[in-house]
Amino acid sequence: MQAQLTWKQLVHRARALAELGSAIHRAEAARSAAAEDAPKEVETTNEALAMLFHSGRCLSILIVLALFAGGCEPAQVYVDPITNYQDKDLSFPAGAPEVTVGFYAEQLYAPIAEDSPLYITQGFQGGTWSMPAVRTRGIASPAHVGCEVTLADGTLLGSTQMDPPASFQLTTDGWLEVQAYPVPVLEQGPTHDSTAELFGMTADLECTVTDSDGRSDTLSIPVFLEQG
Repeated sequence: MQAQLTWKQLVHRARALAELGSAIHRAEAARSAAAEDAPKEVETTNEALAMLFHSGRCLSILIVLALFAGGCEPAQVYVDPITNYQDKDLSFPAGAPEVTVGFYAEQLYAPIAEDSPLYITQGFQGGTWSMPAVRTRGIASPAHVGCEVTLADGTLLGSTQMDPPASFQLTTDGWLEVQAYPVPVLEQGPTHDSTAELFGMTADLECTVTDSDGRSDTLSIPVFLEQG
């Protein structure tokens, strides 16, 4: 942090600048008085004094700016870096087709493991949903995505098929991703009064992703239902 100048210090420096200006003006007057006696010399002196005057004026301006800038904090500028996710070719992925599903916690992705929670939440515009992130490798974007949730006794709680195909985004670790894919869960199941009665029950989550060239993979994993 730079030290701030007091008002008394600013006045003192302003007076010093005024005295410098007066000296320049006195030199200019002396040049005019000697003009009749030494014309050639005066011409040279005129140029020199003019340069001195302009230099002094510029110097004064710089000093004044320095005076008032001396007590200011440096400006801070925050810039969001430009991110280009189109550098890699999304149309011709390499490797075998692979699908994984997971959830984000504090901006970090964690894939769903066997017998881990499938979170269910109330939608902002109504309905009851699970919103997992769907990731793929070896499958082009855009691609058709279909997911369903089925209880262990075979009761279908909800299913969805995205049409038109979903557009995936490239993640920093090399996957293509739909960050929040909506899978509906019936607000009142066939044998349950509300979704609250479903929490803690086991189910199967199945998701299939297929691109326009027929590359496809299906993930089927046992989970238990939990309030999100």
